[in-house]
Amino acid sequence: MKEGTIWEALNRPGRMEKVVKILPDMVYYENLQSRATFCRPRDNFLTMYEYRRETEQEKTMINNVADKWQELKLLVESLEEDVQKNASGNKAAGTRARKGLRTLKSTASELVRLTLGKE
Repeated sequence: MKEGTIWEALNRPGRMEKVVKILPDMVYYENLQSRATFCRPRDNFLTMYEYRRETEQEKTMINNVADKWQELKLLVESLEEDVQKNASGNKAAGTRARKGLRTLKSTASELVRLTLGKE
């Protein structure tokens, strides 16, 4: 269980609750229809509600991380030819490879920031 996740009441299908704060023995949650906030003992909450999904923000973050990872892999693939040419002595390919490696470094840094949730 983590803050920001969406849960559905087992005895009232369709009633969605968003976990707002988690303490060792209590859960504070918000009803998504009425926007009212409630608290309940953690064990009781887990027996009365079923996990449904992450918030839209978390889904977006996961998609952004996956997209950035794909971008990083494509960048590495595109650098391979220039690195090979540079190894054979082509100086212009070396310039392109270094430029690509700088881009790779900044893209990797962006991916790290995304995984830390610091967009």
